[in-house]
Amino acid sequence: MLELAIATKNFSSDLIIGDGSFELVYKTTLSNNVTIAIKKLNRDAFQGLHELWVKMEMLGKLSHQNMVKILGYCLMGHDRILIYEFLEKGSVGQWLHDTSSPEERELANWQALLSWRTKIKVITVIANGLAYLLGRDTLVILEDEH
Repeated sequence: MLELAIATKNFSSDLIIGDGSFELVYKTTLSNNVTIAIKKLNRDAFQGLHELWVKMEMLGKLSHQNMVKILGYCLMGHDRILIYEFLEKGSVGQWLHDTSSPEERELANWQALLSWRTKIKVITVIANGLAYLLGRDTLVILEDEH
């Protein structure tokens, strides 16, 4: 926990790269020069330690090319912290829903980067990832109609 506190400057707001209903996400680099994403969960995110423990054990065992890898987790006092590999190009939510600010859109020209056709391909990959979680080989294959 100490290395996470040091790496995040005690969870400084200037390292926040995302937020959700139940967590803040930080980008930081550890002392071994590995860049990671850290989710610090709200106390309300999980009802109990057992529920979180079971989910972390399950996620730690999964390996799929289309799923972000969980590198570890920390449960200390009231803190619930998940450690993920950092994905340089952002989250699926950012790309599908364009959660960037007007300034970021201007810099990245997001509309040109991700057409509806590409968004459909991303959704297909997500559906196949869910199929994997359910023990199926492939759930969805979309063919281009154009």
